[in-house]
Amino acid sequence: MGAVYVAEQISTGKQRALKVMHPNLVHDPRQRQRFVQEAKIGARIESDHVVEVLGAGVEPSNNMPWLAMELLQGETLDRRLERLGSIPRGELVEIYKQLCHALVAAHDVGIVHRDLKPENIFLAIPRREGMPFVVKILDFGIAKLVAESGSTTQAIGSPLWMAPEQTNAEAPISPATDVWALGLIAFACLTGHSYWRGAHAETPNPMTLVMEVCFEPLDSASVRAAEYGVAHKLPPGFDEWFAQCVSRDVEKRFKTARPVRGALERLLTQNEAIVTAPQDAPVVSAPPLLISPPMEAPDLDIPVAPPKSKKEEPKKEEPKKEEKPKPAPEPKKAEPPPPTSGRGASQSGGYPKQPERIIIPPIKPVTRSREIERAPPPPPEKQFPWAGLGIGLGVVLVALFVAQKFFWTKPPAPEPPPPAVETASVKPSAKPSSSAALGPCGPGMVRLPGGELVQGDPAKAVESFCLDAHEVTVKAYGACLKSGKCTAPATTGNWTSTNPEEKAQRNHSCNFGRADRAEHPVNCVDQSQAEAYCKAQGKRLPTEPEWTWAAKSGPVRYKFPWGFEVPDVQLCWSGFTKRVSTCAVGMYPKGSDSFGVQDLAGNVREWTATAVGGDRTHCGSDWTDKGADDMFKLGYCGQAPKTAKSSFLGFRCAN
Repeated sequence: MGAVYVAEQISTGKQRALKVMHPNLVHDPRQRQRFVQEAKIGARIESDHVVEVLGAGVEPSNNMPWLAMELLQGETLDRRLERLGSIPRGELVEIYKQLCHALVAAHDVGIVHRDLKPENIFLAIPRREGMPFVVKILDFGIAKLVAESGSTTQAIGSPLWMAPEQTNAEAPISPATDVWALGLIAFACLTGHSYWRGAHAETPNPMTLVMEVCFEPLDSASVRAAEYGVAHKLPPGFDEWFAQCVSRDVEKRFKTARPVRGALERLLTQNEAIVTAPQDAPVVSAPPLLISPPMEAPDLDIPVAPPKSKKEEPKKEEPKKEEKPKPAPEPKKAEPPPPTSGRGASQSGGYPKQPERIIIPPIKPVTRSREIERAPPPPPEKQFPWAGLGIGLGVVLVALFVAQKFFWTKPPAPEPPPPAVETASVKPSAKPSSSAALGPCGPGMVRLPGGELVQGDPAKAVESFCLDAHEVTVKAYGACLKSGKCTAPATTGNWTSTNPEEKAQRNHSCNFGRADRAEHPVNCVDQSQAEAYCKAQGKRLPTEPEWTWAAKSGPVRYKFPWGFEVPDVQLCWSGFTKRVSTCAVGMYPKGSDSFGVQDLAGNVREWTATAVGGDRTHCGSDWTDKGADDMFKLGYCGQAPKTAKSSFLGFRCAN
């Protein structure tokens, strides 16, 4: 959505979090509504456990929406789980006490969060003695205002935590939707595992996951925990509590977060003293704030709204509202010196007619820290088993397409048209091919459903096919060479260029023969060598329409393989940090398409089987691409002689 800066409030000298919208999203009305929703939601919830928005507005010089918020220091619940493995029972009591206080306050005024997950629960360093942390809920931006928005909703949420009704465009959303997530979060906190089997797959498939959420039998919590060898971590009676949270029948769930908290607290404190501030709880720590010259911003002039009258439980444990530091936008991206704010937003709401006033000088185009926000993700073995599955709306939609097409008794409302920025759109065929009927793909491959690719005239039909999940590596190509079925790649490319520096870079970074690049994509191979390798494996090169279908995530109509977010840390490229070579395949799982195919952008461009005259087509972007001009060419195709070899040219196979 944008970038978050640590800023100084001149009138008080206090540090705040200043969130500005990404320039490329400013002209999209839907994105502006989601961004501004954060300011409107926070003002309606009477709880200290929601991130406080101090003001919001639009900078007149460049029409840049902005939010000024409290600055939080600490860590997300997701990070804490990753660090500790599971959450002690006494600590979980305290977390749910504060978490449910905020949700009760939200539910009482008709607000449903809709995207509760450990990444959106922040444990801030407290300012009161005797408290282990202060819970803050992030990302109320996509919350649904039930009273104002009617009963229908769009499919928004993260598949690991979203309730079944969120996948049905005609199902009502209620506070019970958040209750579903509360049950799953408690299971994860106690066991250190996701409840869903699909989350533990070697290559998690969002479509499989949504089918599991919506249709497969729901085992009891203890049965599922026993599969992971951690049944002993659940307290007696947890199955009954969990069943009242995670029930597909909304009427059988707890109605709001209020009874959820009380029932869970009784379970976790049975035969134990109630622990509200465990002495042995790990202390939330954060690195010291290292601020270069403070970002100048004039005083905040914020009108104070009269308090809202509302019946609510006595707030025994609640302190008076204090100004607390602001959270990190995407906790998993990096470990920045200053923690920053929460993410994302909603589809309802708009600009306030009279926004709170914060006079800020013109903001320059967003320039993010390369060290902080462009750092590659940690190796898979160091990630929390299911931390990488924070899949947003875009990834869910393809699963919903399959589920709603074949399972809902009443089809949902039609999909909205794709954004105007789309260069190619796709639509499902009238009779989508059945992947199951065609059988499974081979090892390391992913099956994609068929459809109709609308890219120019006439449209092209794409049958269901299998595609390698990763580009062919140096190691794999070396095995083919050893078998005598492949010929050796070049050590120097033959790509021509008028720019000597570019020519040298593209011709002298060949990977074959480099011991440290065995898991990098093989490059400096011509199209005939790529075809020979695939044939030796009983496969073939994909066609250009097939490659584009994968890059656009088939019927979902993405702009980039991962969605519509502008390129960031989803790919191996030189857009923000100058690279000297390719990356190991699979290093950027956030860049995968909806089917689990990775590296369709960045790393190397890929040969296809499509001929244009005497040339052959290659598709995608590569590790040498840089600058804003290339950011929107990710996924484009070009032509080159079939004998061309370059450090930015590689391939993957299909069948």
